[in-house]
Amino acid sequence: MNLESLFYTLLARVREYQRMVNAIDNVLLPRIVENARFVRLKLDEDEREEFVRRIVINRLLESLGRR
Repeated sequence: MNLESLFYTLLARVREYQRMVNAIDNVLLPRIVENARFVRLKLDEDEREEFVRRIVINRLLESLGRR
């Protein structure tokens, strides 16, 4: 293999890897960030629901205990 063909082979590989890196930067990472944001919001919502549920249960138990 001569140097010129080696150069073009390496150049093709570099372009291929650059496309992969671009795909990661422009497609995969934004999806991961958006999914993480969604999971965080869902967990916060579930935590708020559980908090309200505990308050309601405590009030019901207090009202039953007072009677």
